[in-house]
Amino acid sequence: MFSSLPPVISGISTHTLNLSRELSKIGVEVDIISFLNNQNEKSPKIGPKINAFGLNQYSYFDVAGLYSILKPSATKKAIEMLNDMKPDLAHFHHRTSSIEFSMEKIKKETKLNFVNTFHSSCGSLRFNIRDAIHYVHFKNFCKILKKTSDKIITVSEFNKNKLIENGLRNVSVISNGVNVSEFDSIGGERARNELGYKRSDIVILFVGRHSSEKGLHYLLLAFNKLSKKYSNIKLVTIGDGPLLSTYKFLFNNKRTLFLGKVDKKTLIKHYKASDIFVLPSTWPEPNPVVLFEAMASKLPIICFNVGGAPEVINNCKSGSIINVSVTQLEKELEKFINDEKLRSAYGKKGYKNVKKYTWKNIAKKVKAVYKSVLYSKT
Repeated sequence: MFSSLPPVISGISTHTLNLSRELSKIGVEVDIISFLNNQNEKSPKIGPKINAFGLNQYSYFDVAGLYSILKPSATKKAIEMLNDMKPDLAHFHHRTSSIEFSMEKIKKETKLNFVNTFHSSCGSLRFNIRDAIHYVHFKNFCKILKKTSDKIITVSEFNKNKLIENGLRNVSVISNGVNVSEFDSIGGERARNELGYKRSDIVILFVGRHSSEKGLHYLLLAFNKLSKKYSNIKLVTIGDGPLLSTYKFLFNNKRTLFLGKVDKKTLIKHYKASDIFVLPSTWPEPNPVVLFEAMASKLPIICFNVGGAPEVINNCKSGSIINVSVTQLEKELEKFINDEKLRSAYGKKGYKNVKKYTWKNIAKKVKAVYKSVLYSKT
């Protein structure tokens, strides 16, 4: 695996960690080279059959928070490590940018089979500089994938269609996963008691980066309106980001709790204590991990009709999909607030269907891709 690992915080780190653990249980020997972790940093407890190596957290150029490009010295080190390991194939995990600028050189000098999982946004041409840069990068990235991929995996049909539109073939869809048992470790009633919620409280939860593309301001504006009408609703936001302090200042409401970054145990407790989950992202997220976590917590979901999120909701019948609008979000939230049976029905369906997305099942699909690559070469 060529990716990143905890303590680096990202959906890709979580994906790589859980996928590697499950692959090692079904006969795949896994080594991980992490381009963002420090060489001297203690690796997380991954599994008895997995080795993890860091390229050093300072081995890349960070360009305006948008790109992480491997330095030539790190690319050289990665090639040396791969030639020493002599794996059957290399599996690269991509965010908006990371190692793709070095992939042609790595492919040429290692002659390995390459599987590429594309996790990130395909960008858009909205009036937003970040999205526009992502869009241009995605176009260039597709050209690199054509030259270096024996097989391409992406995490949603939405992303697959975008890749095909850009001339790529041989693309499989294998989504993110979730450890459902982690979310079964505490009951909802106990979690609510420990967090001090009343039985009558209706708790709305947001989990994600506090930045403009995540659309939290839509939820904050809708909640402010509804809080004047309903005295028993609370909004909890979990996550860090550049707008956290701004949101705290602008939406200073006793019933809005900005918790910032929390540990996994605390995160699960808040999921289980909540009544409604909202993902108001306005950028094309391909396959948000938080949706799988919300469904594992039996939460009904409201999301905007953008990117790959609606695909998850439709497949699992776990919530409501609306257009990007404060007014529509306010109306949909009010419907959920007033209908406990609706919340329960969506929550139960989501919990039932998310069990198809265990990391064990994800690992079996990935192993099948590996076999297809290796057997096609023999």
